[in-house]
Amino acid sequence: MIAGAPLVEVEHLVVEFRSGGGLLQPPHTVRAVDGVSMNVARGETLGLVGESGSGKTTLGRAILRLVAASAGTVRFDGMDVFRLDPPALRALRRQMQIVFQDPYGSLNPRMTVGAAVREPITVHRLARGSGSGSGSPERCRWARSSSCSTNPFRRSTSRCRLKC
Repeated sequence: MIAGAPLVEVEHLVVEFRSGGGLLQPPHTVRAVDGVSMNVARGETLGLVGESGSGKTTLGRAILRLVAASAGTVRFDGMDVFRLDPPALRALRRQMQIVFQDPYGSLNPRMTVGAAVREPITVHRLARGSGSGSGSPERCRWARSSSCSTNPFRRSTSRCRLKC
């Protein structure tokens, strides 16, 4: 970490998708992100605003390396995200996330709220230790009040707390 350096640096990021290419059509390229550059300082929050289909989600996914970039660079805390090996990338993703404006679009209706909360804990191995009450995802339980719901079709978790 360099003092005063941006936490996230994106330079000339381009994401392209190939489309078409059937028997009667030549393939063509759709440029979803076109030369985006930006910096985000430590402690700063960035909100992307734009029309539907303008590339906001694709930009976020490219920064996290969930989709391949065609050109450009992304650095997080001085590390080149595009040059990280899979274990280093997994560790980095613990520190980065996309928060979508519409939380309903981010939730899987086939999963309970508890399963949705436990999934990243399991994937990123964030639970500590083993044994009773250790924080392992399998031992996490919801502390319920009367308005808490872990029903996948009821989204209210405002009064739910996950205890590990």
